[in-house]
Amino acid sequence: MNLYTALSNSLTSLLGWIVLYTQPLREFAVEYQLINAGYIPYLPLTLTNGNPAPLFSRYIFLQYPEDFPSLREIKHITNILQQNSKPLIIPDKTIQSLRERENETGIIETEFIEPTQTYPPNTKINIVEGVYSGLNATFNKYLAKNQAEITLNFLGSKRSVQIGLDHITPAY
Repeated sequence: MNLYTALSNSLTSLLGWIVLYTQPLREFAVEYQLINAGYIPYLPLTLTNGNPAPLFSRYIFLQYPEDFPSLREIKHITNILQQNSKPLIIPDKTIQSLRERENETGIIETEFIEPTQTYPPNTKINIVEGVYSGLNATFNKYLAKNQAEITLNFLGSKRSVQIGLDHITPAY
């Protein structure tokens, strides 16, 4: 490994990852294009009805790129998650913790656990872990495998997302 590669790898682990938001059901196509363009994506997978599926619907992680403008050439990316008009940076340790949960086939196995806290629809919640940590949202409904659908009111737009039940608490 040369000095440039070592410095680049160090910088990437300092800068972390960004989160791309894709068109519906286009996560695999975006991942393929990113790899072919020389980027380093990470698409965590789980099993849905026995088939590999994205763990986070419509989201794909991308190791912090040196060249943002060339991302425009990748089809099916609709947005880059942002905070204060800058790309939201996901720490490398978050991606590593996801990778550590993968089994030998690259699948993150999830199981449904009865929630200890129940949320009626339209309950105000706080997000306490993960990509959206620190944000407030509205609980919509329970999904399979310890997931919930919530609505984020983020940067002036409302967006429904899936999140783990262990990542939310009631807002008091």
